[in-house]
Amino acid sequence: MKAALKKYLMTVIAAFVLIVTAYQLWNFYVLGGWTRDGKIRADVIQVSSQVSGRLVNLPIVDNQLVEKGDLLFEIEAIDYEINLRNAQAQLEQLRIRQEQAELQYNRRTELGNVAAISKEHLEEVKYNLDLLNDQVQQAEIAVEKATLDLSRTKIYAEVSGYVTNLNIRVGNFIPAGQPLFALVDKHSFHVVGYFEETKLPYIEVGRRVEIIPYNGGEKMYGHITGYGRAIFDQSAQTGEQLLQAVKPNYPWVTLAQRIPVKIVLDLDEAALDAHKLIAGTTVTVIVLDED
Repeated sequence: MKAALKKYLMTVIAAFVLIVTAYQLWNFYVLGGWTRDGKIRADVIQVSSQVSGRLVNLPIVDNQLVEKGDLLFEIEAIDYEINLRNAQAQLEQLRIRQEQAELQYNRRTELGNVAAISKEHLEEVKYNLDLLNDQVQQAEIAVEKATLDLSRTKIYAEVSGYVTNLNIRVGNFIPAGQPLFALVDKHSFHVVGYFEETKLPYIEVGRRVEIIPYNGGEKMYGHITGYGRAIFDQSAQTGEQLLQAVKPNYPWVTLAQRIPVKIVLDLDEAALDAHKLIAGTTVTVIVLDED
């Protein structure tokens, strides 16, 4: 009898433990503040040239880490050097003519004071001087532009980061304004977790989170800095005749929308290098209980 009672109690206790464990697991996985849908993100700069020309120097390779201010590539500068010398020569000629016109105007002004020159002739001399002043100013602007274009034949890294998708070669013609490769900002890595809207009570700015990379890397920690205040409404779009096209839905099947939550990593520069972060990879994000 005692053995049967003991067996019965053990069964009840085991069932109770199983139910409590199942409830806790269900509560965590269904209602808890966590998501598998997290991505490592980083700021990406599209590197391009502001001037056109033949590529003559490419000191970098794909996936290389470069520091801010490092030379990325160089465009052939001979055409821009010629343009600068030409602009400088034109400016020098105009300045000589400007100086002569100014001397002439000063002399005519002195003669005009003693009525030895007509007012009409004096106005004509003044007009010529004003015209040359404008031409000199335009020539100075042309020299500035030519100097700027020449400086743009060398492209430097705006931030420290990783060269990505480098497909250009020395000898290629580089058109102005066309993106050539990406530069991933080394200091901009962060995480975006897409949490179901039912888990928003766990999302508080400043709250710490645990980040588990899907690739099996070491755990990381960070804190929430904010979350998106709007997402695209996929249920209602504009259809034909500018009428709202509302997608059909079933009352018993309602999918929770996912909200982007931005997370800053609590890592110093050495730790960032050690983790070998890759933008676009998947992580699990778990919101930690408050102390």
